Amino acid sequence: MKRRSVLAGSCIVLAIVLMQAFVGCTSTGYQQAEKSVLSMNVTRQELVSAKSQVTRTSRALDAVVNGQGNLVPKYEHFGQELKDLDKAAKQARWRADRMQKDTTRYFDGWAKDIGKIQDPQMKSQSMQRRSKAIRSYNGVIKSMFDIGDDYVPLLSNFNDIQISLKQDLTSSGVKSIAPQVNKARQDSAGLQRGIDTLMAEIDRVSAEWAPEGSGQY
Repeated sequence: MKRRSVLAGSCIVLAIVLMQAFVGCTSTGYQQAEKSVLSMNVTRQELVSAKSQVTRTSRALDAVVNGQGNLVPKYEHFGQELKDLDKAAKQARWRADRMQKDTTRYFDGWAKDIGKIQDPQMKSQSMQRRSKAIRSYNGVIKSMFDIGDDYVPLLSNFNDIQISLKQDLTSSGVKSIAPQVNKARQDSAGLQRGIDTLMAEIDRVSAEWAPEGSGQY
């Protein structure tokens, strides 16, 4: 009896997997388009959090630099914020990779559908629309990868500051890294400007290419 129950459960699981695979294979073009736009909008939400994390990390460092008395709690807080910033940087890179895969699938499907169009003028128009969409999406994806690259020098500087202060958490030690702290502030501001630009670009592309009535926001 128990064996039959296990077998029945296995059949149900297999049926669900096959159904999901079938749905995935039969997704329509507008469903793929909506998925690509959704991926961008999820990215936008993550960028809002990422920008806030840059601010929190910078403020945590400022608290150490401008602090008085016992700096250990402030230093440890900076270290925790730095860990969270590193996670945000990895997420940005992962999200860029994911967006690239989603949009590649979308445009491959679009190309196949264009091949089925018989009317030459309509086929040409669809090809032009697809090319325009590719440029728009690729612009967003490139900017995403650029943001990921912008994290590198900032994280490197923050990590150097953390290591330096680890062994010399004194007023003199803090003063000695003033140039690096100033550069971290500049890099933080630059990264945040880049994030703002990317979010505006995502808004534009989402508004232009989301299927009507998809509720992209």
